Amino acid sequence: MEAASDASTDEPSQTITLLKDRLTEMFRAVPDILAAGTIEEKLRLASETLTGAHFFHSCTLYLEDVEQDVVCFHTGMTSVPPIPVGERYRQLFSMLGEEMTARIVPTEETREGSSGLSLLVPMKNHEGRTIGIAELLLADDSLCTKEMLALLEVFLMETAQSVEQFQLERELEKSEATYRSLIDNVSDVIFQMDPEGRITFISRQIFDLMGLQWKEVLGKSVFEFIVERDIQRVKDSFGDSLSGRPVVMDLTLLRPDGREVVVFVSTNPIKEGGTVIGILGIARDVTEKRRLEEQIRRSEKQYRALTENAYDAILLLDPETMEIVDVNPQVEHLTGYSRNELLSMTAVDLRQPGFKEEIRRRIDEVMRQGPSRFEDTPLIRKDGLEVNVDTAASVYEVEGKAYYQAILRDISAHKNMREALRRRIMELQILSEVSDALQSAVDLQSVMGIVLTGVTAGKGFGFNRAFILSYDKVNNELRGEAGLGPKSAEEAGKIWSELQEKGLSLSEILDVKLHAFPREADEIFEYARNFVITLDNEENVFARAIRNREILLVDRSAEDPHLSDEFLNLYTPQEFAVAPLVTRDDVMGVLLVDNFYSRQRILDEDLHRLRLIANSAASAIERSRLLISLERRLHELTLINQDLKASRERLIKTERLSAIGEVAASVAHEIRNPLTAIGGFARSIFSAMSEDDKNRRKVEVILEETDRLEHMLSSLLEFTRPAVPRFTNLDLNALILQTVHFMGTEIDPSAVQVVYQLDPNLPRAWADSQQMRQVLLNIVRNALQEMAGGGSLTFMTIEHGGEVQISIRDSGPGIPPENMEKIFEAFFSTKPAGSGLGLAICSQIIRNHNGRLEAFSRPKEGATFLITLPIAQKPLDSY
Repeated sequence: MEAASDASTDEPSQTITLLKDRLTEMFRAVPDILAAGTIEEKLRLASETLTGAHFFHSCTLYLEDVEQDVVCFHTGMTSVPPIPVGERYRQLFSMLGEEMTARIVPTEETREGSSGLSLLVPMKNHEGRTIGIAELLLADDSLCTKEMLALLEVFLMETAQSVEQFQLERELEKSEATYRSLIDNVSDVIFQMDPEGRITFISRQIFDLMGLQWKEVLGKSVFEFIVERDIQRVKDSFGDSLSGRPVVMDLTLLRPDGREVVVFVSTNPIKEGGTVIGILGIARDVTEKRRLEEQIRRSEKQYRALTENAYDAILLLDPETMEIVDVNPQVEHLTGYSRNELLSMTAVDLRQPGFKEEIRRRIDEVMRQGPSRFEDTPLIRKDGLEVNVDTAASVYEVEGKAYYQAILRDISAHKNMREALRRRIMELQILSEVSDALQSAVDLQSVMGIVLTGVTAGKGFGFNRAFILSYDKVNNELRGEAGLGPKSAEEAGKIWSELQEKGLSLSEILDVKLHAFPREADEIFEYARNFVITLDNEENVFARAIRNREILLVDRSAEDPHLSDEFLNLYTPQEFAVAPLVTRDDVMGVLLVDNFYSRQRILDEDLHRLRLIANSAASAIERSRLLISLERRLHELTLINQDLKASRERLIKTERLSAIGEVAASVAHEIRNPLTAIGGFARSIFSAMSEDDKNRRKVEVILEETDRLEHMLSSLLEFTRPAVPRFTNLDLNALILQTVHFMGTEIDPSAVQVVYQLDPNLPRAWADSQQMRQVLLNIVRNALQEMAGGGSLTFMTIEHGGEVQISIRDSGPGIPPENMEKIFEAFFSTKPAGSGLGLAICSQIIRNHNGRLEAFSRPKEGATFLITLPIAQKPLDSY
């Protein structure tokens, strides 16, 4: 038992001794860790130390670097879990909890498929911030005492601090190298002075400037290197710097070789806690520049009178970033921005949106190919106004760096003058084209179309709407004659765009619109024709314009136009212009224009152009009206001449027919008696002959020819001595049906289809029923003869224009065009056995009824005869 007791007493003592030995061994590695030259080497030493002390089977160290990336190093018997290092680090980080203290956890919680216990220990720097985690697989959990954990945390903190210190040193070295490289690569001399003026730092470029090494200058007073004449001025400026103000100045330094160097110096105070503890400055050798500037100044005196009023804006751009790196004062004046504002902008900021790619292209072109010139889109000033500029661009090198130099010239006035000249030329061209069009226009409608189109066309004077009001001398008033313009604001925006997209000239537009005029303007025409303006009131703006022969601009908000409420309610523009259309001797009317939809003000130059076109329009309207009057008189004389000619022809025809009639009547009377006797004897002989008598057919021919001659004699007597119509209230529909029924034996229903399209409400005609039946019989028989092979016969009745009409249409071969004018002439026939009197008698009957008989035909489409008769004047119930 005693031995056992001794053994149990010795076992903790041995464990403590072992723990102390291993911890001592672990901390012996700290100097090596601190001295290691890489982060990986530091982590390797720490990890191997922890596993080599036999406290842990494996050790995995996760550490954040300065860029917050996770670095991992592993030693021991187990492998690192196959997941990304960063994800594994965040997983372990969450297990430590918000307290960030060491924890013992079952290994299966940290490593899937493993067993045992794992110790998670945060790796903190001296500030207490966790910058890493140690994941340790315990070899013996009994050794994991509070003392051991505390020492382990200290060891890991030393390791973490060593790594962090190493990273900071490397970053500091990089920063110092970058700073030194920056200082060394700046062409200017950078220096620092203490409040007494001693140089505490100076860049190596001092050698290029003064021929001295930086060590030769360091610690000396700056005043030792300044020429005597500048010392007091520099001391005064030095005092300003110590007062906290930046200083910019030129001064002259004296080199050891006796040569003077002019430098541009810019200094700024270095403050600490509100107190100036030194001065930081930049010095640039401007000796050659100042010499050149002096030469330029001396040269400028000779040309100052010539150049003092001429200036251009000059700016430099970084060709890669398009940033503005330098400007002259004229750029400030041109853009309205201050120099500081401009130096914080890019070239894109001074242009219209969407111009970036074009600026990029131009810069690349100039940098690649050399100087070029552009007439740019306008610059946008700070106040939002646009300035038209001409740009001369070139490459400008400063100390070996190429910049894009742009010389900007304000050409707004020049461009405005050019635009004014262009408008004037356009006006003259418009007037020329409108005048040419008016000269070729004949009718009044065309003249008005040309004037209104010229006034409203986008390539013309561009008013939204225009109206022509004609002057009525009898009633002393103006009446709307024509108008042109859009019907709505939406249409106003696109009414001319279609024509403009086609690239048409004004002449072509005039031609296009003229052919559509006034069809395109039906609605605006009707609107214009509602204008009626009485001129009895002498204060009426239209009366004043005509009386004084001047164009008047009316602003309804500023003056009373003395017009009727009815007109002002109809015509609502706030502003409009009235141009009188007057010639030397007469008043044609007025031209009324407005910008009703665009609301654009009517300017004096618009009135000037309107006056020119109004003069041409008045002359053209007068010429058209005179031409219309002449045409009307010519037409009247032509009609009178035609009536005289027709009357003479009718008289001659009547006299000829009368003479023919007398002769025909006498001859017919003399022929009829023997013809009757011949016919009578022939019938007696024919009736007495047997069927097989060889002379029977000859006697039959004598009878047929005798009947034909008797019928011809009757027609001739009827034509030469027409019967007087016995007018009655005649139902034409019933007459047509009765006539067709009467001709039942002549119309073969199997060959001819009769179609009726009769108006059941047809008014009665004032006509002779017997004579009208004769007309129908003649026309129908002619149609049946033309349709020997069958066809259709269509009857239609309608009321039209206060008259009644009968249409008879067949489906025969039609009437040849060369015969259309002859078919109603007496004795004209295309049939060998025809008398040529049938249609002549029909025409004569219809004329005696105060009606019309017309024929229409197309080859192979049949013929149509149209009978037009007056409607009965007496009501039906009066008969």
